[in-house]
Amino acid sequence: MTKQKKKIMVIDDDTATLELTADRLRRAGFEVSTRSHAIGTSSAVMTQLPEIILLDIAMPGLSGPQLVSILNRHPSTAKIPVIFHSGKSLVELQQMAQEAQVFGVIPKTDKEEIFLGHLHRLLKRQESGSGEAQKAEETIPWPEPPKDDTPES
Repeated sequence: MTKQKKKIMVIDDDTATLELTADRLRRAGFEVSTRSHAIGTSSAVMTQLPEIILLDIAMPGLSGPQLVSILNRHPSTAKIPVIFHSGKSLVELQQMAQEAQVFGVIPKTDKEEIFLGHLHRLLKRQESGSGEAQKAEETIPWPEPPKDDTPES
């Protein structure tokens, strides 16, 4: 029996990031749909009913947290796990995720294996039935960027 691909919708206003993320997910075996803006996305979510939403936070017109609020008002979309995917600092990302009560966070990275590792851990948590909104203490550790040891002039 063939295992059905998990459907993920990626929403990001940065076209390069959107395409890179979608390509990574397709190579990893996911069925991917994309949206380059949050405005009008709630109707696309209701039509497509993805199993996971990977959502940028800072977008023009309608932010990620605002879109989550809209999706949570509709019975058909309120249970879809949302993962914030952002270039914000991990602390800021965790705080926003906790406030919006989303399923998880994945900081943006240029390392495909790190991105997919975080995604697979979140999917495993979802499949194990602990699909509750993410609490800050449950967040997957993220390595700090290297410190610049260059003395200031």
